[in-house]
Amino acid sequence: MYERIRELRENKILSQEQVAEYLGCSQQTYSGYERGEVTMPPQILIKLAQLHDTTVDYLLGINDRKMICIDGLTAKQTDSVKLIISDLISGNNK
Repeated sequence: MYERIRELRENKILSQEQVAEYLGCSQQTYSGYERGEVTMPPQILIKLAQLHDTTVDYLLGINDRKMICIDGLTAKQTDSVKLIISDLISGNNK
């Protein structure tokens, strides 16, 4: 779990300070979360999942499914994204 949290933060090019501010905790506390030295309360897990557009299950390592947020897209854009994903899954990407 801790590696995923760090990896997601680094992929978004966020500092520990920035994530800690979003979560409403100190940088030291957040650093402890990333190292697995501090127990993460459920509300922090939920906020991290929201920040990284993923699920708590993914953060906890229960599954490896990642999410793609399509909120705000038009119906046509949503259909296009679904088609692309379907093509990628079936191996028919052109």
